[in-house]
Amino acid sequence: DARARRSRLFNGSRPLVRKYEASDAGFLWAAYQRGGFGLPEGLSQSEFLEAVAEKFGGVDLIWIIEDDNSNFRAGRGQVAVVTLTTDSWTVEPRGYFMPWATGLNALRSMVAFFHMIRYQKDIGVCVVKATEAEAKHLRKMSRYGVLFPRGRIPFGSPAGDLFMFSIDGKKPAS
Repeated sequence: DARARRSRLFNGSRPLVRKYEASDAGFLWAAYQRGGFGLPEGLSQSEFLEAVAEKFGGVDLIWIIEDDNSNFRAGRGQVAVVTLTTDSWTVEPRGYFMPWATGLNALRSMVAFFHMIRYQKDIGVCVVKATEAEAKHLRKMSRYGVLFPRGRIPFGSPAGDLFMFSIDGKKPAS
């Protein structure tokens, strides 16, 4: 069952999902230096901060996910950034994994994030749109009871078909 799968996945340590803080800028810079975010190479720190502000400028909320990772002295640190856009009922997340995030970090982070979203009282529904390459990872989320496939839009993106996934939040319908 989904609860048992989540329990085995987290096995005593669960990723922390928290709101972005100004102190996270340093880890974003480190991620950029290791090829993260798909930004042009060779930017100065100030140019990088401008580029990040432009990339994330249209989002309503930024979440940071911390998880166990041997690349941090403390054994735990930031492994993902999730941006959210919302219309006050529907939220659409977009995740960015850091270059040092492992496959296990990605799985644990996605399950923890969608599980948290599921219990948010200010969210009606979380909708995720994905290309074929992204969808193969998101299909695994239904095994953990945190995100479910809802359909396919043929030629919904320049990359091909677009796949839809969702999970209900706890916001009451008005």
